[in-house]
Amino acid sequence: MIVDFDAIWEDLLADLKTLPAISFDGFARRIHFRARWNSDFNSLRRYIDTDQPYPAGDESHNQELDGMDTGREFGRLGSYFLASEFFNIDDGAWQYIQEQLLTPYALFFTPMVLRQLMPMCLAEHLNNKFKQSGHRSLWELVDTPGFADYFINRIQTKSFIINLALTDPTEGNHMFSISILLIADYLKYKTARLDLWKIFSKDRPSFKALHAWSLVAWKEKGQRSEAGTDNIVKNCGKAATMAYCSVLGSMTTFNALKLFYEAVKVSIDTDSFPELCPYLESIQASLNRLIDEAAIINEFMSYSEKLHTTFNKIMPEKWCGAVRTAWARNDIGALMDWINKDGETPFTTPAQVFYTTTGLRAVDPEAAKANNPLARLGKLRKGHFVFRLHGEPGNYAYETVEIQSIQVSHLSEQTIYSVLLWAGEQSHHANGYLVAIDDPTKSIESTARALRTLPTAKRLSLIASFHELGSTFREHDIQSIHERLSFELFGSYEKIERGQITRSEIFPTLVSPSDQLKAMKYNPRQLPNGVPLDRVERKFSLRAKGDRSLPSTYKLPEVSVIDGCILVEGKPQMRCKLNRHRRCFQWTRRVRENMFEHGVLSLYSHGLSGKGVVLLSTTDKPQNCPKQDVQAFEALPTSVAEDIELFHTKRQACGKRNGDEGEYIPVINVSMQYDKGTWAPDEPIDKPKDPISGMDVQWGFLYPPDGSQTTETRVPILDELRNRLNEKYNREFERLYDSWEVILDDGRTRATVEFNLASVVPFISDAGMDVNTLNVNFKSQLGIDITLPILFQSFYIDYDVDLRTVKGAIFDYNPLMRDTKGDRHFICGTSDIDDSEIYDMRLKTSRAFADCANLTAPTSVTSALQPADVTEQLHLLQEPNVDELLNPYGYDEVALTKYRGTDP
Repeated sequence: MIVDFDAIWEDLLADLKTLPAISFDGFARRIHFRARWNSDFNSLRRYIDTDQPYPAGDESHNQELDGMDTGREFGRLGSYFLASEFFNIDDGAWQYIQEQLLTPYALFFTPMVLRQLMPMCLAEHLNNKFKQSGHRSLWELVDTPGFADYFINRIQTKSFIINLALTDPTEGNHMFSISILLIADYLKYKTARLDLWKIFSKDRPSFKALHAWSLVAWKEKGQRSEAGTDNIVKNCGKAATMAYCSVLGSMTTFNALKLFYEAVKVSIDTDSFPELCPYLESIQASLNRLIDEAAIINEFMSYSEKLHTTFNKIMPEKWCGAVRTAWARNDIGALMDWINKDGETPFTTPAQVFYTTTGLRAVDPEAAKANNPLARLGKLRKGHFVFRLHGEPGNYAYETVEIQSIQVSHLSEQTIYSVLLWAGEQSHHANGYLVAIDDPTKSIESTARALRTLPTAKRLSLIASFHELGSTFREHDIQSIHERLSFELFGSYEKIERGQITRSEIFPTLVSPSDQLKAMKYNPRQLPNGVPLDRVERKFSLRAKGDRSLPSTYKLPEVSVIDGCILVEGKPQMRCKLNRHRRCFQWTRRVRENMFEHGVLSLYSHGLSGKGVVLLSTTDKPQNCPKQDVQAFEALPTSVAEDIELFHTKRQACGKRNGDEGEYIPVINVSMQYDKGTWAPDEPIDKPKDPISGMDVQWGFLYPPDGSQTTETRVPILDELRNRLNEKYNREFERLYDSWEVILDDGRTRATVEFNLASVVPFISDAGMDVNTLNVNFKSQLGIDITLPILFQSFYIDYDVDLRTVKGAIFDYNPLMRDTKGDRHFICGTSDIDDSEIYDMRLKTSRAFADCANLTAPTSVTSALQPADVTEQLHLLQEPNVDELLNPYGYDEVALTKYRGTDP
């Protein structure tokens, strides 16, 4: 399908030329309305006066502007006004103590965030206009392949600059030019929000466009007169205010003007383009002249400053009044909840399981599983939302509370009491928070009650499907198991429903290999091995595989996974599902008015990458999967996706080379520490007692010449040693070590490294024949200034499931020991994963599910949030990879061997 960019361009210009003035009063009300519903203000919300929503009738209180999560900004904004009023209260020691508690946090409370919100307000203003006109929204323009380049090139043409960009200042508000520049950045960055890195980038589209406007205008008009140049400089400076003032805070128009032209001067290389020297000289002369007109130029107030001024004029009293009202009514609890937020005195153990908006979680999930190893528990972290009981007796309800910190104190001994109540639905609370209690008596009773409802054959089939009970069915006959189970469920052998139960009823005969594979595919006996999907926290870029069959207007989105949920283009998907048996995520989302996207993302056992397919349809419940509407893809970590794409492009252009070992692209870098002391057998240890810096480790992708992709662990310092040896002796040594990874039973990845040439090192280093294993240097023998922290025979590290930390052991080299494996030392390390990015993903996801949570029954599950049924079949359209061909999905050789030949 060919898209008419010219038609889109004309529609866009028509909308921008008739764009109404932006309502700063309206957007101040919109921000206040939503900030009031921020979870930071749950306790004080009833005292904060509301206002009319904007636009009229839009009473949604999600923490977003233009689809971007702005909850943090709303929290900082509201807290600023509440704190300023609280500091004004002078009423005894209690208030003074709370003021001291609040003071360290007050540094982060600021109304300055209003300026940062302005670009998103303008984006919403533009989208409202586009919607009224029946034209594409900004997001739909972003999703139109090729239009971003078309638009950015078009706004830098001479005809556009002379006929449109330069005529806009006659309107006085610069709405047209500012909107054009915002759209240019939006099409590249997929958001109106800018940051410091983008604002000072010479590749920022709005900067390149505004620079072109200034240069072309100067060539056409400005160089003829000083007044003409001054007008160009003033108009371009005013257009630059949206970008600079929204990021850098309070800034006058004249300062924004100077900052823009300083960036222009830095971006021009006069050695390469000497013809631009007159232009720069003319601009500098104009800046010198305009110093005397700075006050007049500053009469133009930036949009960011207007929003900031408007909000501070009409809204502070609504927030300050809330503090005064709560104080007057002696509602100390509401003020305490706001001041302390998560600052309660520690009240439970790390093993306590909490209900959150994204599932059951504990600070220490492994300890929590001690009594229930099969429980699916995630780690409780900053950014999750828990449920807290509030209200009066007889009128209790739940509210969602964001975890902003987790505090730890010294152990103390307390007496606790447990009261078992059998009637009705039970709930348990700790300090008012909804928690889960593992009650063995209740668990056994509920399990027995469920089993009693099943027919005999189905009941036995269900129990036989549990991998842990496989030995029971191998060692005992079906009839004995049936009789014993009936006795335990019904209390008497006389309650047996009928006579003999045959094995064929429990294990149906498989008449062909295809039936056998089908049974394993749809009914795996155990979960596939790999890192638990609900612990994967990663962003993926999707790369199309095979022939592209989807419309040219659609492009594969960026996908993130966290807490067993999926985000598409940064937005949490409510209609999503985690399928643990197939190790995949399924989702359904609306792409545009009459287009729905149904996807499945399967992650490999290591969790670093995966594959999948998407199906596009005109309905949210398609009945089939036409081939022309399906696109297969591979999912690559966003952090290295561009490097991988560049490598594939280079390989296609250059072809394979003889002796090519392949391309290695690291994904995770781990900084290591070693313990100098020996690690004795059976000695529990969690951190080094006598730490020294270790050898950094990398884990990433290797792309061999055969075109496959594998994971590989590397030790950069040993690779550097090999390269230096190659240079010194002008030959190609093989790798100095071997490495491999295996997946442990609990889903963690273990990486092992064996130093093949460890026995040679004493002869080429200062280790000497006495084999000094610490700080081994090669300079005295080889002239190579590389120092190994330890001369080792091998080491292994176990990544925790979220890949943040590693722990393991290293064995130093000892030629007198078997396999030269000497003393064992404890080692640990920390990866370079960006926690701030993951926190934003977690917060956004938890908040989205909090907005749709059932606050009267938080533990209930709704089927309305399930993806379309067609996503259950999409995994069949995925292309198998080498690993899957070597290790068929669900294949259990031990089980098949032991059951082979048994009686039907």
